[in-house]
Amino acid sequence: MLDKITRDKVDYLVSNIYQLYNLNINEPLNIYSFAQQLDFVFANLKEEVLKDVKGIILIVPGDKKIKKEFGSDKLIGLNTNLSMEDNNLIIAHELGHYFLDSKRGNVYFAHKFTDNSVEVSKRSELVANYFAAALLLPKETFINLYNSSIDKKNFVSVISNKYIVPKKCVERRIEELITDETK
Repeated sequence: MLDKITRDKVDYLVSNIYQLYNLNINEPLNIYSFAQQLDFVFANLKEEVLKDVKGIILIVPGDKKIKKEFGSDKLIGLNTNLSMEDNNLIIAHELGHYFLDSKRGNVYFAHKFTDNSVEVSKRSELVANYFAAALLLPKETFINLYNSSIDKKNFVSVISNKYIVPKKCVERRIEELITDETK
């Protein structure tokens, strides 16, 4: 888990993103539309080509070949075998790299299926994971939803369905924002 200072910085960035792009913090974010608003296009990854990859982000400013082929120099590739919930989280994760890492110039990231991979242990991956959860389930909104929920037993399923995110994402937000904050 990330330290509280890093989590607070990411939450602050996400809050600014919601304000800057005039997003409604009280409604589920349509992550596909938001990525398109940022001029990203989507490509389906074929299993036989990248069978162990969940998603990729490719940003090559001014690359005419990429722009001609895909219609943009910003691309998010998704594995077509994953659920909508997983792909929403992956898009948000890739946008985390865009907002957090793209100042380095050209950006390329690939993510393996396994959560136990070396990739996930890298700090930039942990921060992008936190960013993704924060973007899809903003801190204040999530805490308010949790605190006002009468049925805590079904909270994970209800929020997962409403926000179209994996249950593990909701469980992680509970751990990060509810359980960890009460320690």
